[in-house]
Amino acid sequence: LRADFMLADSYRFPRGVALPVRTTIFHATEGGIPRHQIVAWEERICGPVEYRDMPGGHFFLHSHQPLLVE
Repeated sequence: LRADFMLADSYRFPRGVALPVRTTIFHATEGGIPRHQIVAWEERICGPVEYRDMPGGHFFLHSHQPLLVE
């Protein structure tokens, strides 16, 4: 587990590389992450991006599971 954290802390995505994929970003409206950080994903994605604001906090995935697994 310690090695996983070290890898996550040290990894840097190459600048200038954008993923050519269609992406849906689910965002918890009470999650505490500012909107400008959410839309910053567009710097890494060159395909279409759809944003879905979901009510709830950090664990919104649990309360919205049926919708997310459709």
